[in-house]
Amino acid sequence: MSIRSAFACVFALLLSACGGSSTGDQSTAEKAAGQKQQPPASAPATAQKTSPQAPAPQPAATTVAAEPGTAATSPKASASSPPAPKPVRPVIEQPPEPVYIVKDKGVVTTPTGLRYVDLVAGKGASPKRGQTAVVHYIGTLANDSVFDDSRKRKDPLECRMGTGRYLRGWEEGLSSMKVGGKRKLIIPPRLGYGRAGNRKMGIPPNAYVIFEVELMAVR
Repeated sequence: MSIRSAFACVFALLLSACGGSSTGDQSTAEKAAGQKQQPPASAPATAQKTSPQAPAPQPAATTVAAEPGTAATSPKASASSPPAPKPVRPVIEQPPEPVYIVKDKGVVTTPTGLRYVDLVAGKGASPKRGQTAVVHYIGTLANDSVFDDSRKRKDPLECRMGTGRYLRGWEEGLSSMKVGGKRKLIIPPRLGYGRAGNRKMGIPPNAYVIFEVELMAVR
């Protein structure tokens, strides 16, 4: 072998040795870079820290509760003006009737609303229009309070029939009595003292009045 050939072989060996180390270093660097770029396959995923007994609260939907017996109204309906209130009419209560109207037996009710009970049946004549009926009486209210008593005064009333000076229920009740008879008259307000009553006698407005009358004579 010539000197030139030997020198060429040595030069080739040196070149191969230098190239192999550089390629080896390059592959090692590439492997290291790949490991940094890719995450490890065995890394555990991060889990949420929630308690099994108390799950994480979720936002509740906002609802509008309606009152019992009423329907939920839309914003448009609430924004509208309320209807005008209807006028309230006062309730006029009828005055209570005396309790003993129901307890008494043989109560007679006339077409006008007068009620009476015959306590003693008379045997004489009945007073007619233009005649004078002489009577004793006791006037009471529904609560049994006495507002007039002719017997206490010892002064019987002489009532001339048909003049309009006396209560309508009074004259109606006397007109069908007979001398010697006793009768209880239950006179409603429209046949008695009416809405005004009689303050002087202690009779309130719209009061029922009860007269126990005895027809003494007719003249």
